[in-house]
Amino acid sequence: MPATASADAAAAAFDILVRFIKTALRTLLVVGLIVAGGAFFTGPSAAAVRTRSAFSSGLGRLRRGGESAGLSTGPVGTWTHAHRQPLRIGAVALAALICVFWGHPTTVVTIVIPVLLLVVLSLIELIGRPPPQPAPTPPATSG
Repeated sequence: MPATASADAAAAAFDILVRFIKTALRTLLVVGLIVAGGAFFTGPSAAAVRTRSAFSSGLGRLRRGGESAGLSTGPVGTWTHAHRQPLRIGAVALAALICVFWGHPTTVVTIVIPVLLLVVLSLIELIGRPPPQPAPTPPATSG
């Protein structure tokens, strides 16, 4: 009987160790996916630029619709547009840090954090208003 008791104790110890390793690996996988996705979409590749421009144009149409209805982001929108790259990188880094330092991540947490990251990235694009372009001056006529 003592051999069975020690086998049960060894199995319980193994299960405890493996549970923490599995949780850590899942967290590492989610953090890796967030960082990889964020690096891809903030990077200079053609696919990333096309994706960002498609989202930017769609959100730009939404922003222009709001501005025509009387909504304006004012100087915050101009500042956000000028600093959108560091804001994107900061949002991705913050999401990754939250995943790393979350005590006991659950499935809901690992889904909610990337969804909130996408919302924040969309808000950066929506709020960021390009500065107004100066009107072209007509060519001078000599005469």
